Amino acid sequence: MLFSAVGPAVLGMFGAASIALTLQTQKSQILVGEPVKLVSTWSSQSQQYVSLDAAWPWIDDGTGYQRHQESSLGVENGITVGLISPDEPLKLTHLIAVSGQLASNGTNPRRDFRLAWPKPGTYRVKLQYRDVESNAVVLSVGAPQGSNGELFTQQLQPRPEFLTEWATLEDADIAALGTILDRYRGSPYLYRPQLLYWKRKRPGRLAPRAGLQGLGARWTPMSAGSSRTSRPRTGPETRSTRTGCCS
Repeated sequence: MLFSAVGPAVLGMFGAASIALTLQTQKSQILVGEPVKLVSTWSSQSQQYVSLDAAWPWIDDGTGYQRHQESSLGVENGITVGLISPDEPLKLTHLIAVSGQLASNGTNPRRDFRLAWPKPGTYRVKLQYRDVESNAVVLSVGAPQGSNGELFTQQLQPRPEFLTEWATLEDADIAALGTILDRYRGSPYLYRPQLLYWKRKRPGRLAPRAGLQGLGARWTPMSAGSSRTSRPRTGPETRSTRTGCCS
């Protein structure tokens, strides 16, 4: 089960003792800037509650681990609590693509977006919950070629927000995104932008479809409608980055 608000009695039960975290991906070879979906499995030999908002992915590009916060338009609302049972591990998906936000600065808003893997190389990703760390998923990131290379260098590298819901705020961006989707149809970069575009253009018609939940969330349940998980409301708040993780 999962709760969006809890009382002191449940809060006192939070912990990380005996929790095992496993992180997996079905695609270990990706393109520079390509969104990646990771799956975490939370297991424990005892029943316990966990505050899922305390779980963060950390990315190492070869210079050390840095905490990643996926860009989102959502607003955090309370504490999202998951229940782990010995006979039923908790499974969540984590989309990693872009961090940052559109910072308001009077009449000249500043775009501050950063790709999770901005250049070719080997990246390692871990999930940390309090003092528990998952295994490291290794991603081999290559330079895009052909039409994917054109899409990246001309559109996504200068405007990473096209991979996020921020691209669905303004009519001009919506129109630009539609042009991109038509021109580069089938690109591995555009699965999520396509869903976001359809969601904006056809509100209400896509809601029942699995896989459209939590498009802007830090994590989402493995299966739509699960009684043990629900979409958190997470946003681009500025939390201080913890140090000493994942050494």
